Amino acid sequence: MKKILNKYIALLLIALVTVSCSSDLDKYALNPNDPETVTPDLLLTVMEVGTFSVYTGNHTRISSLFTQHIAGTSEGQFGQYSNYNITEQTIENEWGTTYENTISPGTVIITDFAEGYDYYNGIAKILLAFNFGVATDLWGDIPFSEASKILSGISNPNYDSQENVIAGIQTLLDEGIGLLSNPNAVNTIVPGADDLIFEGDTDKWISIAYLLKARYALRASLRDASGYDDALGYLASANLTSYADDMNAVFPNSGGNSKNQWKDFEDNRANYIKMGGFFIDLMKDISDPRLPFFASKDQSGDYSGNAVGDINTTSTSKVGPAISSNTVPIGLATYVEAKFIEAEIYMRKNMETEAKAALEEALEASIDKMEVLKSYFEGSDANIPSITTLEKETFITAQTAGTITLEDIMNHKYIALFSSIEPYNDYRRTGFPALTVNPNAANNISVIPVRFPTASTERLYNDNAIVEDDITIPVWWDVN
Repeated sequence: MKKILNKYIALLLIALVTVSCSSDLDKYALNPNDPETVTPDLLLTVMEVGTFSVYTGNHTRISSLFTQHIAGTSEGQFGQYSNYNITEQTIENEWGTTYENTISPGTVIITDFAEGYDYYNGIAKILLAFNFGVATDLWGDIPFSEASKILSGISNPNYDSQENVIAGIQTLLDEGIGLLSNPNAVNTIVPGADDLIFEGDTDKWISIAYLLKARYALRASLRDASGYDDALGYLASANLTSYADDMNAVFPNSGGNSKNQWKDFEDNRANYIKMGGFFIDLMKDISDPRLPFFASKDQSGDYSGNAVGDINTTSTSKVGPAISSNTVPIGLATYVEAKFIEAEIYMRKNMETEAKAALEEALEASIDKMEVLKSYFEGSDANIPSITTLEKETFITAQTAGTITLEDIMNHKYIALFSSIEPYNDYRRTGFPALTVNPNAANNISVIPVRFPTASTERLYNDNAIVEDDITIPVWWDVN
């Protein structure tokens, strides 16, 4: 087993170097030339780097095309993606990296290092829950209970229904919380700097686990209305207090490496993507002070985006410095998301006073984080004016004055969580924001795509794959 595992680690580390658009994710103190040293600390770093690559790569960029945060152009394949031309070959790399770079190393931790490493197992289970969540949100039914067969080289793992995957995610999170809360935990070694996210802070991991439990209780709420109360209970247990509690993808950019992946994409594939016109116009309509942080100025010195279906214009704004700077972190699960979950649920329960309070806290935290992110900006971006207290308070007051609606809350969440897959999940679940279908959609598609198609390798080589090539067929929780 050791020889097989060593070979696996060496191949995995090479995969992290060669993954598409992720050439700078391979320098997080990993040594692919020393595969004999296979330990849970190395595996945890590998798993976290893989998670950063997955969540800040094409999984999110393609989702952001569908939600019209960004637009693809004819200068690259993203123009076709904007036109909903997404095929089983298009998505092949994204499927592979999800399992190879995140789920596989996590599986090794919880199987080969199950004894004597409670904290590593606890963190690995939470990260597995996070990454299985990404996979099922985008593909629906996926290999879950038999995912370990992939690691063992056994073909044809069975697929689990999305309903069962989400139940399994909740179990993984409970187990992770239990391991990290165990007062008699057995730890041969404990996580430290090898944990790139929280440096071994078990309390922060437990809080994020509860936030993820709330995320997936809400995700399935249209199937089970008890999810609303469950989510509120989980958030109370999470006890997140500020953006300092956020789970972030981090990019040290040491020696020119480990660069933020939005920035790396822009540097290597300039003009492949621009800002979406709907997103820019929405922010302008409400005089959102975060606009200079989320978008860069266009060629005329203003902020603009491409209209739906326009893949030819390249003079519009590109992604802004709060998302696309060399070392700026990207939120994976955040305090702002938690407050928006609260706001939505309170609104659905006709508790408008509580919904307004949660919305105000979400907006305040999102704006305050802009100043934190500004410390990562470079060059002319570092000169972007800070958002003053008066500007912040004026903006928040304008958004929460009078009656608010569920659409108001979801539109604000859509803005605040740019660079996350959550707006795509929310759009499918709620129908907000009110997006317009691309008039130039490929294959006569008349709705915004609501899933990724099954990868070609699964159709060709997994006899048990549940193949779905129609990107207009909703996933299980999407019954909006």
